[in-house]
Amino acid sequence: EESQKRREERERAREEFFKFFDREKKTRNKAGALNKETVCFSRRLTEKETAKDLLSFIFSLGAYYGRREKCTIYVYADGEKTASTQTETDATFYSESEFSEKYQRR
Repeated sequence: EESQKRREERERAREEFFKFFDREKKTRNKAGALNKETVCFSRRLTEKETAKDLLSFIFSLGAYYGRREKCTIYVYADGEKTASTQTETDATFYSESEFSEKYQRR
């Protein structure tokens, strides 16, 4: 029962993230530094509280948010293992903190 509850909380967090994405995608800064890039997040990252802020940040940089198969930048949660994903795409991989540091997220 406890694992079912955690699973439901994770799914609810993902639903909220994608609702937020639908609202915020119109705010993308088309002249931003990453305006030719497509960023995607790991599933685990979309379940975190910080995901919405990070999504707003990538839109402020001009990046698109898209599917893993089409992304050029893949951001995963700090501490998450990504070895299997790295073999599936040619994207550049960053942990959440590495991405934030590289692009000077405050």
